[in-house]
Amino acid sequence: MQLKPHDTVVALKYGCLALESVPDVARERISVRSIAASLGLSAGEISKSCQRLLKAKLIAPVGGGDGSALPYNLVRIHMEEWLNYGIQYNVIAEPTGVGRGLVTGWSNTSIRSEFVPRELPYVWLVAGGDLTGEGVSPLYPNAAVAAGQDRHLHYILSLIDAIRLGKPREIGIARALVRNFLEEVKDAQ
Repeated sequence: MQLKPHDTVVALKYGCLALESVPDVARERISVRSIAASLGLSAGEISKSCQRLLKAKLIAPVGGGDGSALPYNLVRIHMEEWLNYGIQYNVIAEPTGVGRGLVTGWSNTSIRSEFVPRELPYVWLVAGGDLTGEGVSPLYPNAAVAAGQDRHLHYILSLIDAIRLGKPREIGIARALVRNFLEEVKDAQ
């Protein structure tokens, strides 16, 4: 069994939901359908993704008695290894032309670093995009739509693109930022 590109986004969505500021007690249990709607996937595909992610040990089920709204937690150490050292070879970033889209990589202003963004920023080409730039293939086709609705997801997917597109120094800094993000998720779970 092999992971599909959108499996990573499904796992990260669970992590991003843990970062939401609303306490677990005030939230209803997060449903597969709500995850599916937010990511533009079917509920069946979310279930299959979770099965693959469990086998890959990138997520773990939450114990039933803790009252958590989330059914799964990220396994931080495994997810960090996957994002920092595996995904760039599994889902290769490809140019898709110049057009309007949602900013990604180091061009995303929510990523704080000393890097000066490119003159022509990287974007995921999407209808109604807010910025003209050089298009790059996202992890899965609906990534731009999902990221546009979730600032945490946009942030981590932009960091993944910084790794997928970067030079060695840029990749090193992006890996440290991914580690920090996953630590925040771990603390929030």
